[in-house]
Amino acid sequence: MKSVKPLRATSSSAILAVAAALLFTWPVRSAQPLTASTCDVEDVGEVVARYLATRDEYVNAFRNLVAEETKTIEVFHASGEVEKRREIVSDLVVYSAARGGREVATEYRDVRSVDGRAVDRRAERALKLVTKAANAASITKELETINNETRRYEFSRHLRGFTINWGGIGKQWRGDVQVDRAGRDQLAGSDVVVLAYRRTSPSASTIPLPREFGAAKVHDQGRLWIDVHTCQLRRGVWELAAPHPDAAEPLVIIRADLTYRPSAFGILVPDRIVFDWMDRFTHPKNRPPSFVLSERMTFTYGTFKRFEVGTDEEVHLK
Repeated sequence: MKSVKPLRATSSSAILAVAAALLFTWPVRSAQPLTASTCDVEDVGEVVARYLATRDEYVNAFRNLVAEETKTIEVFHASGEVEKRREIVSDLVVYSAARGGREVATEYRDVRSVDGRAVDRRAERALKLVTKAANAASITKELETINNETRRYEFSRHLRGFTINWGGIGKQWRGDVQVDRAGRDQLAGSDVVVLAYRRTSPSASTIPLPREFGAAKVHDQGRLWIDVHTCQLRRGVWELAAPHPDAAEPLVIIRADLTYRPSAFGILVPDRIVFDWMDRFTHPKNRPPSFVLSERMTFTYGTFKRFEVGTDEEVHLK
C-alpha cells in the first residue's frame, strides 16, 4: 500500500490536485530566482556553460508548475491545404517517478476537451490512469502508461518532452556539437546573444531518406537566442536536417520553434511551441529539392502556477 499526501493546486481542476498527489515524488521547492549571471562574454564555450546552468535550473523549477495547454494539430495535403485539424485543451503537469535510485520525468496532460467537446468522466479516468501507472511493474512501464495518455487524441505522429526540457544543446552533447556565435539581437525588448549549433555526429533518428541522398545522414542543428543578462533561453530553434547533392544547405525534415516569456518563478516559461514535420520530399525538374510540410503541432500556454503541499489528509492505493 502506498501512502502520499495530496497537493493543493492553484488550478481550478480538482482531479488534477488528486492526480498530482499520486504523481509527484520530488519535493516541492519554493520559487527562487535564477543565479545572476551574464552571457555578455566573447568566449562561446563560456556562454554555452552558463546557458547549460540555467537550463538545469529551468528543469528543476518547472517540475512543480502547472498550466493550461492548448495543442492544435494540423495535417496538410501535398497542395498545402489542411486535410484535418484537432484542438486539445489540457492541464499540463510534470509526472515524475523514482525507483531504485533512478529519477525520471515526463509530461502528463489531463485532457479537458477535444475539438471543443468536454471529456467525459475525466476524474474517473485520471484516477484510474495514475493508479495503473503507480502499480506498473517497472519504471519504464510506468512512464509508458502516462505517455500513452498524451498519444490518445493525437493522429499518427506523437510528441512529448519539449515543454519540460528546452533548448537544443544538452550536456550529453559536450564535445559532439559545434557552436558558433551568430551575432546579437533583441527579443521582446531584451538583448540576446545568438548561437548557431550543429551536432557533428549523425542523429539517432531512424527517419529514412530517399535514395538520391546517397550515403547522407540526418543531423541535429539549430539556433539559440540567449538573454545577455540572465543566460536564460528566450527562443530556441531545433532542426533535423540532411545534406543533398543539389542543395546548398542541408534540407530540413523536422523543425521545432520554441519561445519563452517571464513568469513569477524566476524562470522564463514556454509561451508557444511550433513543431513541423516536413517529411514529404519533392524534387521537381529544374527546381531545387525540398521537404514539404505534412503536419504541424502548435502548443500555447496559459498562466503557469505552482502546486503547494497540503497536510490534511492522505490518499491510499491498494
